[in-house]
Amino acid sequence: MLRNVPGSVRIARLFGIDINIHFSWILIFFLVVLNLADSFPQQFPQWSNQKGLVVASITAFLFFGSVLGHELAHSLVARRFQMSVSSITLFLLGGVANLRKEPPSVTSRRSTSTLRRST
Repeated sequence: MLRNVPGSVRIARLFGIDINIHFSWILIFFLVVLNLADSFPQQFPQWSNQKGLVVASITAFLFFGSVLGHELAHSLVARRFQMSVSSITLFLLGGVANLRKEPPSVTSRRSTSTLRRST
């Protein structure tokens, strides 16, 4: 598998796994923030523009944090089955955990795919 996805930058390392962000993620992050900041004044007219922007930013971070948590769960299950995970890359509409090799058994493949359906 790819060690480092072209167009991505390492931002952290969790549980020994590199966390990368692809440039497309930055674009979608700002689009989510702007969309939320634009809709909050209609839903909460008493909020200032600054408060709407801050809440929109926090909401976007939490949303993308859940995507990271989802991919991290895949990675930790893969490790349980002795699969080496090199990195997680967050893309435009999701993320991917990069495995250094294919799953060693059908059971390990089934466990990670079951996790995929449940998260």
